[in-house]
Amino acid sequence: APIDRFASSPHWLIRLYLARAATVSGDSLTLRGLASDDDDNVQEAAIAGLQSIIHHAADSLYIAALGSRGYQVVMAAAVALAGSHDPRAVPALLHALDRLTAQRRENARDPRMAILKALGAISDTATAARLTPYLADFDTTIAATAASTLSRWSGRTVVAHPVLLPVAVEPLAATLLAPRIMLRVTMD
Repeated sequence: APIDRFASSPHWLIRLYLARAATVSGDSLTLRGLASDDDDNVQEAAIAGLQSIIHHAADSLYIAALGSRGYQVVMAAAVALAGSHDPRAVPALLHALDRLTAQRRENARDPRMAILKALGAISDTATAARLTPYLADFDTTIAATAASTLSRWSGRTVVAHPVLLPVAVEPLAATLLAPRIMLRVTMD
């Protein structure tokens, strides 16, 4: 079948466009297959497509996608899980949040925010103890969001107190900022 040929294409862009076409045509079977693709962009498109077509009927796929190395896949999975009634969703979201936070990367804000928003939409005060450490997160936006969520759940004001990552010393910066430095640029 032509769809099988596109789904097994070695070119990720072809598989990405197949995911988009499957979303438009409502082909959830093709999207389920592409949700575990080797390429993060294809996975993201498939998950977003499934979420728009069959919503929470694919929660098990979204939960599995939370373990992805691709931030865009985790973000799409977290968005898809908002409002889920699957009892595995909250523990999986918390695990993904812990995993991404442990990497201590500032560029992980978007998937971590998506996870916090999903938790805010499907969890309650039972999760409050697990979110409390995020009040001291290294990212001020994450800490503020955790505080806002905990305030909403508890009915009292919770204050964030972020602990920023240390600024790395760059030896080259000291050299370039030294007084009376002259640079010579040559081009071949």
